Amino acid sequence: MRVYRNWDEIGRLDYREAWVRRVALNLSYSHLRRWRAEARALLRLGAQRDTHDMTPETLDYWRLVRSLPRRQAQVIALSILEDRSTADIADLLGIETSTVRVHLARGRAALASAIGEETI
Repeated sequence: MRVYRNWDEIGRLDYREAWVRRVALNLSYSHLRRWRAEARALLRLGAQRDTHDMTPETLDYWRLVRSLPRRQAQVIALSILEDRSTADIADLLGIETSTVRVHLARGRAALASAIGEETI
């Protein structure tokens, strides 16, 4: 897709194939880094899950969080469990800070709706 969008510029390059290869490698490395960061975050969250001291309300809350779409659940968990800023979460998940804010807002609204509270 990137080749198609930028063909006016790429078509004039002497080493078009090398450019395409480099972009493909960079995208795959980015995907791999993002996947590893998510895997590390999930491992940290899994290690912190000690349900013996949790109240039934807390367990119900985290069940609701897990029922959210994946990104919403991730940003809410990182925000609450690790007290991370939106910038930290964005870096960790490889997304924009504005995207983190959107996922937080939507996730919080869905949680509030699920427990019957009004959002602010």
